[in-house]
Amino acid sequence: MTMATMTAPDLRDDSEGTGLRSRARSALHRYPLPVVTGLVLAVLILPPLGWLLVLSTRVEGGGGLTLGNFATVLSDDRYLSAIGRSLFIGWCVGVLCILLAAPAAWAVARTDMPHRTTIRTLIVGSFVLPSFLGALAWILLAGPNAGLLNRAYRAITGAAQGPVDIYSLGGLIFVITMSMYPLCFLLFSTALENIPADSEDAATILGASGRKVAVSITIPLVTTAILGGFILVFLEAISVFGPPAMLAIPSGFHVITTQIYALLQYPQHLELAAALSMPLLVITLILVWLQRRFIGRRSYVTVTGKSGGRRPVALGRWKWLALGYCWLLVVVSLVLPVAVLLWVALSKSWGQGFGLSNLTLDNFTYVLFDYRPARSALFNSLTLAILAATAAAVLAALISYVTSRRLVRGHQVLPVLTMAPVVLPGLVLAVGLFMTYARPPFVLYGTIWVLFIAFVTKFLPYAYINTSSAISSLDTDLEDASRIMGATRTRTLTRIVFPLMKGGIMSAWILVFMVSLHELSASVLLYTSKSRVLSIVLLDLQGDGRYEDAAVVGILLLAVTLVIVGIGYRVIGKDIVNMRTN
Repeated sequence: MTMATMTAPDLRDDSEGTGLRSRARSALHRYPLPVVTGLVLAVLILPPLGWLLVLSTRVEGGGGLTLGNFATVLSDDRYLSAIGRSLFIGWCVGVLCILLAAPAAWAVARTDMPHRTTIRTLIVGSFVLPSFLGALAWILLAGPNAGLLNRAYRAITGAAQGPVDIYSLGGLIFVITMSMYPLCFLLFSTALENIPADSEDAATILGASGRKVAVSITIPLVTTAILGGFILVFLEAISVFGPPAMLAIPSGFHVITTQIYALLQYPQHLELAAALSMPLLVITLILVWLQRRFIGRRSYVTVTGKSGGRRPVALGRWKWLALGYCWLLVVVSLVLPVAVLLWVALSKSWGQGFGLSNLTLDNFTYVLFDYRPARSALFNSLTLAILAATAAAVLAALISYVTSRRLVRGHQVLPVLTMAPVVLPGLVLAVGLFMTYARPPFVLYGTIWVLFIAFVTKFLPYAYINTSSAISSLDTDLEDASRIMGATRTRTLTRIVFPLMKGGIMSAWILVFMVSLHELSASVLLYTSKSRVLSIVLLDLQGDGRYEDAAVVGILLLAVTLVIVGIGYRVIGKDIVNMRTN
């Protein structure tokens, strides 16, 4: 009896285990593509999220659960001020981006302002300038002592000091705004161009004034774009790391991201860092939920047929003022930063001012051939960007195919998992990845592969948005014909579906390549001396005061990005400026 009692559970457990394994093998055999895709997604997304939750509720040093970490975060003035400062920065940047981008978007999309195509291209082209590179440029331009603008002002006026100090809260808000308003511009201009002309013409014919048409028709139709732009920019502003690291830390104050970074320096306080990450995660979740809820319920549709051509609003003499305003935005956000980076990169000593005698190519020679960290970082950055872009584009295309064709039950879970990293700021994701891959069974910390996983995980949503949009326009008739003729699902996918999705897949690849090449917030926690990337090298050089070398690294980043964008333009045409990031 005793033996029966002891062995029966073992037999039953083995039977159940055998049944589970049998069902798993059966599912893998019948649906290899969806099952493998789902497993890859789960491995990428779930472990970092799980570790964040575990760490934030763990007693420091290990052993037992506690809410004390949250109590510390919510009661310590250092952490509360960092949270409050981040929220203030996010609010200011969101409002300023709307105020700056809306007039320019309206002028480009709806008026007879000259050079509209050029202005649009240059503003959208500002995306090639990552925020930390913009911060470096404005340190060179508006530093309190050596900044070129302040030096010019002192030379002209004889004043003891210049009028601007980029090392301030206002300077930080300005730099982040200049790097993010192009996103709002792209959203607003696209929304304005998609409004049917017939709706506004009908209102005008019925006697409505221009202000009435704007209030009753135009503004409601672009409200979702305005709200979406604000939320997107707000989230980017509170989770960005580069500009605060370069401007806030030297000024003696912290935001959430720099405070988390400080907690992860020696001696590390992993539990407090995870707990401090949670407010950032909660804020992101709430705003994403509000955006989805608002856009889902507040929608406007048109019931007209093919719309007639829109007559641009005649601005008269005001068109030159509008053009001047747009050029001012371009000069401040793109021309000035790129020009000063190029000049400093070509200077023997940027503090000596302009002059032919101060020009040299030695900085490029040193960085490209003599400075080993830069050479290895360039190789690592290109390798990671290519691999991450390829993996994200292929995985996103597979996910889009599985979900759009509803190949298996529960396919709705795949988009949710895919888009989950949207609510994980880069630094927060890095904390989870550090804990996941710095210990057995997958010890990847210290190699470029942990950065590869971070980039694929973080930027997979960008790729998915592009590929899902591409596959949604494909009819299933060709696929059905292929299957009827005996082709396997995999052969149909590789020979028919993927070629037809070429534009969306290429857009996804180029976008992920660009953002991976510029990535800093996750890299700063996951790199080691053997896995540096260009953004880390630039940050180190700037911190050491080696601005000429840092500018060379920045120019290299811009050059590689422009080459890839140029190739993308040749492959997929002018639609490259409309690649989706939201």
